[in-house]
Amino acid sequence: MPDPIHWQDPPPPGRPGGRTSQWEPVAARLRANPKRWARIATFGKSRPASASALANSINKGTPVWAPRGAFEAVSRREDNGVNVYARYTVDE
Repeated sequence: MPDPIHWQDPPPPGRPGGRTSQWEPVAARLRANPKRWARIATFGKSRPASASALANSINKGTPVWAPRGAFEAVSRREDNGVNVYARYTVDE
């Protein structure tokens, strides 16, 4: 029977295959402009749950938005759809 144990270090944290999140450039731009609100996404009026889910993932500090509390986000229903606004809350 082949040995199921392979002694090796785990890969660095991040996405498999070295892919980056589509939100990493957005997070970088927010970090470069601390305390300034920016509209970062617009969802159709029929997709308020998607906007809310994005705002919640930012507020929870999921990997791109880590650490928790570094970013703040809200979603707002407006004439053009449901917008997500975010800002980096930490002074550099």
